[in-house]
Amino acid sequence: MFLKCGDDEPFLLHSGLSYFQGCNSSFFKVPMDLKKDPKKLPLLKLPFLAQRLVLFQTEPIEIVEMSFLSKRLKRTIQSSKPRLEFINYYFTIPEKMDISVQSSLSTQNQVLFNFKKELENGQKRMMNGKETLLTRNRQSFTLKCEQKVQKSAEKCEFLIQYLKDLFTVNNTCLQCYLIFPKFSFYERIKPNQVELKKVHLSVEDGRKLLGDHTLERLKFDESKVLTDGKQHFQLNVRSLFILQKNEWLAFSSFLTMKCEVICLTLNTAPIDPTDLSSLVLAWYNGKLENLKIFEMTLDCEAMEESFRNQVFAILDGANVVSIDQPKGRKIIRKDEEKAGMYFFNYFHFRKILK
Repeated sequence: MFLKCGDDEPFLLHSGLSYFQGCNSSFFKVPMDLKKDPKKLPLLKLPFLAQRLVLFQTEPIEIVEMSFLSKRLKRTIQSSKPRLEFINYYFTIPEKMDISVQSSLSTQNQVLFNFKKELENGQKRMMNGKETLLTRNRQSFTLKCEQKVQKSAEKCEFLIQYLKDLFTVNNTCLQCYLIFPKFSFYERIKPNQVELKKVHLSVEDGRKLLGDHTLERLKFDESKVLTDGKQHFQLNVRSLFILQKNEWLAFSSFLTMKCEVICLTLNTAPIDPTDLSSLVLAWYNGKLENLKIFEMTLDCEAMEESFRNQVFAILDGANVVSIDQPKGRKIIRKDEEKAGMYFFNYFHFRKILK
């Protein structure tokens, strides 16, 4: 780490000064009048490109801490826009919520903000013109959670926006356990990934989520939409994962989808071979132009063989052009697009890239 926060502004540690003195580029030469103290060098006295390079080598928690020190320093950070690869918001009961981040300096997520019922020795910090009570340890900031879930959600929304003001953010993920916030909250934070664990969605929220073309990834883990039987949904998300028995999503949804990747884990009651054949035929006839991968688990080897034979028989009856391969076939469309279709302990359909 090159930086350490002082009382009023951060300064460059000796290791950071040595780093810049070792740079060959004239852009990063440290002015002579700033070399008088070999122990520390105020960040704000560095040239802008040097400031930017330092901030890109600084941990996110230190950058957030620096943003509290002065408006000038905060503007410097906003101008440099250090990068966050990922912001993950874990949404559940208030005292278990947290916001974690991943920077280019690490491959691991680190919790940046968490919530507790009681907050001891909290300090007021100015964040976007609003006083916020929090404490800091070496790795994270802690805030007092609100009694109501929605109030805590509003506080988290405020923190996420604060991070987006400071950093360039590549990806954001909303993880929900047992609880899904109001959809207006989802629309404001605009995550590009959503993971649901043991969440029961209303039909209205389910249709909005599944139909959101901006979502890169949507995962249902022991979660479902509360429908009365299977219903048709418009599927516009890029990647969809359903990791439990599907009792709510009609297979017709897959025949009109705009998804690129589908992964289904079926504990019981697998999809009928006729349905799966209709998916392959839809792609063969030029539909499902976005589809790249479709995977579905099968319960046992005996079912796998029976399932495969029924699917092949239907495709043969429709005069689909294909080449036999071990436990599968290569399908060739009239426009010469190709896809592989295989049966192991799962059904696997993959478009073959040219």
